[in-house]
Amino acid sequence: MARIGQEVRQNWDRDATLPIKVEICRTALFFEQRRFRHLDAEPVGNDDRYVRSIVMQIRDLSGGRVPGPADPPP
Repeated sequence: MARIGQEVRQNWDRDATLPIKVEICRTALFFEQRRFRHLDAEPVGNDDRYVRSIVMQIRDLSGGRVPGPADPPP
């Protein structure tokens, strides 16, 4: 799965394209979240644009709803 995150990021850096499958976008977003949590930082600049673009792509592809089981309450 890490390979997917890396490939999506490389494509974005090369030509600002994102996948057309919501599952792949979600995987890429997951790995970005992990990366910034590990760095204990917030995305800024191009990283922020990339993360926001993934979120928008997920929203566009899913119609604003991503099916799946709800997370249990904390």
